[in-house]
Amino acid sequence: MVQLNNTAPTSFTDSAGQDWQLRFTLRALESVRKEFGVDFSPSADGQAVLVLSRDPLKLGAVLWTLCESQADNLGVSPEQFAERFDGPTLDAAYDALVAASIELAPRGMRPHLKASIDRALSAQQLAMREAVERFDVEAFAERSAAQAIAEAEAKLDELIGTQD
Repeated sequence: MVQLNNTAPTSFTDSAGQDWQLRFTLRALESVRKEFGVDFSPSADGQAVLVLSRDPLKLGAVLWTLCESQADNLGVSPEQFAERFDGPTLDAAYDALVAASIELAPRGMRPHLKASIDRALSAQQLAMREAVERFDVEAFAERSAAQAIAEAEAKLDELIGTQD
């Protein structure tokens, strides 16, 4: 889970060792909202970070939007940028994105936004943990095997039926 505090970094380092600084401007906020349907405005109460936590491709696209001018200055193409993201880099970039989105809020709102995001991420993790605990592997395997047998029998019936 993202550790939100007053000194959360708004930068991350990719797998090639390049540092990237994330900063939301009003222009970037509008661009991300229009292009990806993700709203980082403080009134959205942190919902954007939940959406992006479940969609690494959209997260990467948002990161590119925020880092594109830096990448241009460095001669890094969108493809090269994407190649630099492994699991640890995505985690660090996500944390920096959360911190940057909080910095966008008015100073008096920031603690409330931090708390809201923290609660939402905790609830999301709890729901995932409960889903994993409830997943019945044996029932899934039995259902999958039964489905495969039924499909094979149907195909066999179809083949036998065409020989008449």
